[in-house]
Amino acid sequence: MTLTKGYLENPVFGIVSEVAESIGVRAFVIGGFVRDCFLGRKTDDIDMMIASSFDLENSESQGQWMSGNEVVNVLCRNYSQLKADSGLKLRLGKALRYLGYKAKHTKRGQEYLLSTRK
Repeated sequence: MTLTKGYLENPVFGIVSEVAESIGVRAFVIGGFVRDCFLGRKTDDIDMMIASSFDLENSESQGQWMSGNEVVNVLCRNYSQLKADSGLKLRLGKALRYLGYKAKHTKRGQEYLLSTRK
């Protein structure tokens, strides 16, 4: 038996997967749905996010340290519907750490090692 048995039958997963693949981004299920899957709880609360503006820094890419404000500015340029505020900055920081981006605290605040997509 797998942990996801009974959890991924919702049609939304297929739809999101198709759309994400067609536009060349990665989509992730996050938050309480993942927790509830591990705990075997029934849930309809599905949170997802996409990773499309930044790539994880790796041996083939040259990453740069960017402050939380710089990350928010890049995303707001790419997605005009986003509103730059402190709540967005905090949620993005949590999401970036969750996805495995390197982070450090500096005089400029929290910074993340990112490779910006062209």
